[in-house]
Amino acid sequence: MNRGVVYFAAGKSIYFKEANYSAKTFKKYNKNIPVCLITNNASSKDINKKYYSKIIEAPQFSNVFKQKVWAIANTPYNETIFIDTDTQINDNIAELLDFLQFYDFAIAPRSKCQWGKETKFLDFNDESAFNTGIFSYRKNEKTIPFLTNWVEEVNKIPDNEMRGSGGLMCDQKIFNRLVFEENAFSKHNINLLQLPNTIYNCRPWPIKRLKDENRLQHVKILHFHGLNENWLIKKFNSFQYIIKNKLKN
Repeated sequence: MNRGVVYFAAGKSIYFKEANYSAKTFKKYNKNIPVCLITNNASSKDINKKYYSKIIEAPQFSNVFKQKVWAIANTPYNETIFIDTDTQINDNIAELLDFLQFYDFAIAPRSKCQWGKETKFLDFNDESAFNTGIFSYRKNEKTIPFLTNWVEEVNKIPDNEMRGSGGLMCDQKIFNRLVFEENAFSKHNINLLQLPNTIYNCRPWPIKRLKDENRLQHVKILHFHGLNENWLIKKFNSFQYIIKNKLKN
């Protein structure tokens, strides 16, 4: 069966190092699932080739966030798990591919937060938005038109406005506009599975609540920058985050 994981890395060295770390943690628990790195620089010395079954150089784009969506749409697999580089895999996640026997697309909602200079966690699920950092999808007659549309809409945005999630516009915002405002999944008859973000896409903001509820051990995918740093730095950063939020609350 043609199935596997796709990472996209471009630009600064840190993104390649994050991808290497995430792929390493993925292969620890998922040895038989191939991993593909799609990149704007396949000859980068920062790529650790032992973690990847395939390395694909994408066509050159003037904006790496547009290139990322192209990479997602041009997966070499019929069944794909897309994983952002700033992640850590804590367990076997092969079920994200197995779900595709019954669904076309599986994705978790964004955490519900009060966004701003000081982000405040409100609840686990924001029902108005998905987080596009981790999801699985089939490449078929339903999803290909949707992914093509996503690429087209992203490419309409001026390069100076297309940034990461904190920018004026980003690939995730366009994805959510297509899904929630334009009902793209319904239009294309895409069978959607909503994943729990407390297991498959744990961002930093719910960590304290999960820890308090003794649920942190169930997280299979952590998703935030700094996970590839050494254990002492990670422990210190985690401690800082928990203390800061205790003081807030």
